[in-house]
Amino acid sequence: MLELASVFANEWMKLMRRKRMWVAAVLGAFVVGLFALSTYHDHQEQLRYNSPSAWQQQVATLKQDIAQQKAQKMTDQTKAQIQADNQQIKSLQGQIAAYQNGNENWRQNVRDEITQTKQDEKMAAAEHDSTTMSMDQGSLLRLNYQLAHDVPPLVPGEQSAYQEFTSFISVATQIFLPLLAVILVADMVSGETTSGTIKLLLIRPVSRFKILFGKWLASMAATAALTVAVCVALLLVGCGILGTGGAKLPELVGTRYTFVQQPQQSGQVVNTGPAQLDPVAHYAHTLILPEWQFVVYGILLTTLAMLVVATIAFLCSALFKSAMASTAVALGVVIIGGISVSFVHSKVVVALFPTHLNLFSNWTGALAEQLKMSVTLTTGLVVLAAWGIVCLIASLLYFTRKDVLNA
Repeated sequence: MLELASVFANEWMKLMRRKRMWVAAVLGAFVVGLFALSTYHDHQEQLRYNSPSAWQQQVATLKQDIAQQKAQKMTDQTKAQIQADNQQIKSLQGQIAAYQNGNENWRQNVRDEITQTKQDEKMAAAEHDSTTMSMDQGSLLRLNYQLAHDVPPLVPGEQSAYQEFTSFISVATQIFLPLLAVILVADMVSGETTSGTIKLLLIRPVSRFKILFGKWLASMAATAALTVAVCVALLLVGCGILGTGGAKLPELVGTRYTFVQQPQQSGQVVNTGPAQLDPVAHYAHTLILPEWQFVVYGILLTTLAMLVVATIAFLCSALFKSAMASTAVALGVVIIGGISVSFVHSKVVVALFPTHLNLFSNWTGALAEQLKMSVTLTTGLVVLAAWGIVCLIASLLYFTRKDVLNA
């Protein structure tokens, strides 16, 4: 155990001195900067078109339109347009009042929304529309949670940093974060083979197993540290731009899905193509978490996914003597795997590791809806664990048996 700890400490120090570590750190900072720029731009656009001043401008414009319409000859179409404009003015004035009063009457608004959602659910049940019924049930869970836990909705025009983070991370887990993991790990072994220092390492009185396992532990520690640092920085930047509003809003996780073909309604054109499957949510195992807690757990899940990517890159490093070759192959595996997920339309896609890199989507059920398959968080964890274990074992077996000293 002391030998393994010594190997880990030695590899960690070497890792900190490598240029790749700092290249990955700079790229991580670039990702955070890109998110900050995108979030700030979206926030400014939101203020421009969805703020009290913008709503007041829209009200003034609508009033001018109504005055012009009244000055013309009144027709049924004109009357209908005036009525629609007046309804829109009333809605905008309600948003302005809610913003100025800080959602003082939010409880009554939520109760009204619950009543309307229950009516919609009854209508969907009468029409045997199981998909709409399940959507209404999910909405009722959120609304009832807000009343029970005294969680007001966002003020009209307000944005949630937590939702922006979740949206961005769905892209980052497919491109940016795997790239950082590959840059960090892809030459852990091949880099020393290329430089010739691997022979000096292997003549020490430490088993090859401990040497490679120590390298793997150092790789995992660095990957985890960089992933958490980037995710936390993204969240802090989002909160700095948008504020911390919406931290306690409910998020549904663990929802199970089945997929059904909705019955053909009378008067509809018969579709002769492939059957359209619609998702039906089942909430027996659903948990309701506040947004901040959902994001914290999501960061941990994202870190686990990146550890698997790093382990795959580590296998490439053990297999190839050239650092350039191992890095290229590792990048190829990640990129081609991601492309395969987009184009493969069969159950095989569930077994591919890129499918589950965004474990947020596994947890919320978004991946199940996308694939039209019952895919859960457990499914993603099992698939990723299988890839990680197989790659680690393959690395150990190959490295302990190959002839390095005479290479």
